[in-house]
Amino acid sequence: MQTTPSPARSASRPLDGAQATEALRAVLEALDIPHAATTGDQATRDAILTERAGHAAVMLRGILGADPWPDVPWSVAYLRGQLAKHPAAGYRTWAERMAEITAASAS
Repeated sequence: MQTTPSPARSASRPLDGAQATEALRAVLEALDIPHAATTGDQATRDAILTERAGHAAVMLRGILGADPWPDVPWSVAYLRGQLAKHPAAGYRTWAERMAEITAASAS
């Protein structure tokens, strides 16, 4: 669903540059998770990424106009709280698998 900024955003106050940067960092934190090692691990990664992307989209919709008076610091903190509830864990990453292979070949 594509949302355009509401008139309330432009009529209120412009988005502070530091707040915008922090919001973008939080979105990157949500989406930039390690690649999976195997197809089975990828299914788990996909589920985690879908959950995290959904929370990031909600935050962005609010900041970009779905909320008439967006509170950017609160929105970023809320997103980070949701990310903590859905950590990028529970699957084997590509880096972990490569480390296993390296260790096995060294012994």
